[in-house]
Amino acid sequence: MRGPVQTTETITPIEGARFTGSDPAVPPSALDPDLGGEDWLDAGFPFEVHDALHRAQRIDHPYVAENSEQLGWIQQRAWWLRTTIPATDRETGPGAERLLRMRGLDLAATLWLDGERAATHASLYRDLEIPLPAGPDGPHELLIRIDPPLWGLEAPQGPLDTARRLARAMGRDVPDDGGDSDDGDVQGLFGDPRTVLRRKPVVHFGWDFAPRLPSIGVRAIEVVERTERRVLGMRLRTLGLDEDGTAEVDLIARTTAPGARVDFELARPSGSACSTAVLSAHAISDEDGEARTRLRIPAADLWWPHDLGEPHLHTLTAALSDAAGRADATGRADGAGPADVTGLTRRVGIRTIELVREDAGDGHRAFHLAVNGTRVFARGASIVPDDMLRPDPARERRLAALAREAGMTMLRVWGGGGYAGDALLDAADELGLLIWQDAPFACSDQVESADFLAEVEAEIRVQAARLADHPSLALLTGGNEVLALHELAHGSLEHGPWGWHIVRELIPRVLAEIAPEVPYWPNSPYGEDDPAGVNGVADGDRHAWEVWHGLPLGAPDPDQHASFGEAAHFRRYRHDTGRFISEFGILSAACAPTLEQVIPREHRRLDSPVLRSRIRDEPKDKALAILDVETGVPRTFAEYVRTTQALQAEGMKYGIEHYRRQEPWTSGTLVWQLNEPWPGITWALVDHALRRKQAFHAVRRAFAPVIASFEDSEGVLRLWVVNSTPELADVRLRVRLERADGTVLLEDEAAGSAPAHGAAVLWTLPASSTAFFAEGPHVLDPGTIAWVEDAGGSTRLPANRLLGGALKDLPLPFPDVRPRVLESAGDRARLRLEARTLALGLTVTLGADDVQAEDNAIDLGAGRVRDLEIRAPRLHSRLDELLVSAYTPPGSTAALWTPET
Repeated sequence: MRGPVQTTETITPIEGARFTGSDPAVPPSALDPDLGGEDWLDAGFPFEVHDALHRAQRIDHPYVAENSEQLGWIQQRAWWLRTTIPATDRETGPGAERLLRMRGLDLAATLWLDGERAATHASLYRDLEIPLPAGPDGPHELLIRIDPPLWGLEAPQGPLDTARRLARAMGRDVPDDGGDSDDGDVQGLFGDPRTVLRRKPVVHFGWDFAPRLPSIGVRAIEVVERTERRVLGMRLRTLGLDEDGTAEVDLIARTTAPGARVDFELARPSGSACSTAVLSAHAISDEDGEARTRLRIPAADLWWPHDLGEPHLHTLTAALSDAAGRADATGRADGAGPADVTGLTRRVGIRTIELVREDAGDGHRAFHLAVNGTRVFARGASIVPDDMLRPDPARERRLAALAREAGMTMLRVWGGGGYAGDALLDAADELGLLIWQDAPFACSDQVESADFLAEVEAEIRVQAARLADHPSLALLTGGNEVLALHELAHGSLEHGPWGWHIVRELIPRVLAEIAPEVPYWPNSPYGEDDPAGVNGVADGDRHAWEVWHGLPLGAPDPDQHASFGEAAHFRRYRHDTGRFISEFGILSAACAPTLEQVIPREHRRLDSPVLRSRIRDEPKDKALAILDVETGVPRTFAEYVRTTQALQAEGMKYGIEHYRRQEPWTSGTLVWQLNEPWPGITWALVDHALRRKQAFHAVRRAFAPVIASFEDSEGVLRLWVVNSTPELADVRLRVRLERADGTVLLEDEAAGSAPAHGAAVLWTLPASSTAFFAEGPHVLDPGTIAWVEDAGGSTRLPANRLLGGALKDLPLPFPDVRPRVLESAGDRARLRLEARTLALGLTVTLGADDVQAEDNAIDLGAGRVRDLEIRAPRLHSRLDELLVSAYTPPGSTAALWTPET
């Protein structure tokens, strides 16, 4: 490669600032000029007003007790940020530029530079850049005013009308004025249609799992210096894969230099078996500055989802060339001084991705993803913002690691929460997780004024280019439940200025221009030509909220329900034959130590308004109605945590197993939801403190590539094996039926094969052949449990069980378990659990801390033993803090043991 011109972007972050609040109508001239006065407080970056006020001890933490509902006044004020842009004595070359960049400016802001108005901005999804004079220059005084989030806005008539229709259908009230107050009394999700006018996550304005707590601030302020000749960005686009393993790719670079030579280098992953470690090519940029070349790569190391192969990543470098030599393409990594970022080097993956829609041969169009030509059964969850106020890249990476730990292969970035951050995308690339990205439109009609459409197009251009750089990106949709709720409110999806043009024309047009290889789907849920509408079972993806809401929402239900609890119970999943289930979930409490951090002791009771404020869904007693059917009604805080987590675990296990038995007709199950943005009582599998709930472990077992599960229906107990891999799965299984007291009724073995991407019944037991069948269509009665475990076949799979009825109907003895530490060293230990009686939900913790275990929240029959490998920081020195707990029903004492060491 010839040496390129030094095409660096030098970034100098601004470290400190001061902030204050005022009435929105106050002009800059009325502010106290004394930055040292008591009206001005210290601010660091990232800066968020609620967080900064808490650090300055001006407010209590918004997440504690009911504090979030007392902070509406913050949303009624303007917030001012003042800082100094330091002087520079560096000379800038001809054509170079120096500018000020605001990242994550949240939200409607006006900026003054040295007293002169410099810019306005109102999108969290695009950075703002302001030109600065070329050096030597400065210093400069920067003043930013951030208006109240919805200040001066009127509810647009179309979204307001639709919100009123939906509120009536859901039994909710919508203010006649559309929610003109800014004090936090009006919850989102049909409550305040003005939010559609702001390009920030609508979850900030309140949702059924989060309080109304709109963030206000800016994540970073930077001084940026750029040379004239530079590479703006680059991509690798995989065009095709040959049967001999050769990949054909396009290498594309955008530059500021028309007619210049661009040199490309593609370095293979470390450990590649190919003898050619680096591939080189070059191209001449066209009149728009774009350079493009095509490579054929023999024996290509492909990027795969982790269950199908290795997520191989290559290093791509692009550089402008002349006689001056090659530019540094690595960037500064020592954290000292200004960071040099060339924009020339990034990791890329070679892979193809396709949303398959051909007729499947059964009169229905297919709906599944294929990576590198291989069918994918997507197993995963929706991910929401990790925090209401301050997104944390480290937490995003941790959530991606937890998803991988749970056996997930896909994360859906929900349309109410914004775009995936770079940290999440990078982690998904590394871990082999697919990303489904909803455009950030959710549960509302949209406006389609010329200004709004122009802003949306600018946003999509920025975000589509950023997202498409990642091999993990599998699908972009036009948003969450926009089409479904418009159809529910108006009875049709007629063309009109309610968001139709955004999701059906604007986004697909821009995506086809920028990244035509990225599959697009108009919305989630969405299906075509289904009599049940866009949330039916015959086509596309669907949101399975018949369970939890207890309403007819597109899936058939032949049963008669005696109560709301029965109508909303997870057994209703068994009638759902959807093609791709992109939302389904059951609410549960966060782990007790997490809630104890934010709920004062005197409010840890079920009738406390402080505890009930953690439930944002309405009505707040849905969980109690379903618990009445499944576990019995809890009486205490501890019982509520225990029973809701058990309900969620049982429900997610039941639903996933049902949907997977329908493979290949069903091609994906995405749990709602992986995480939560505050410590609450939500559908999350992982609570705000990143503690794993019971359902996390149930989902991990149900998401194994190959599973065995029982189905008890129509007078036959069937044992299914589901295989989501591309290879035939040969299994050998041991089956056992026993009473809750440990009496063994039957022992048998089953062996056979499950087809690739399919399911098979390997063992059956008709009720007529037994002396222990239940009344009605089931073989098992409430006191009987069916167990299955691996018996040493070539394909390994996790143990499983099916209860003969609801948890409350199981004659569950008080568990007797003998835990013992077999060995330990450093951060690891091996623990033996010996069950003298039936024990459900056996969970290992380290005091109030979570542990990482090969399995947890497990079930053991009487006389069974299980060894577990567990890990936690400094575990060997904290063995006396180890605790083992088991499920006990309401009215029983807690079952806790300290392992023998």
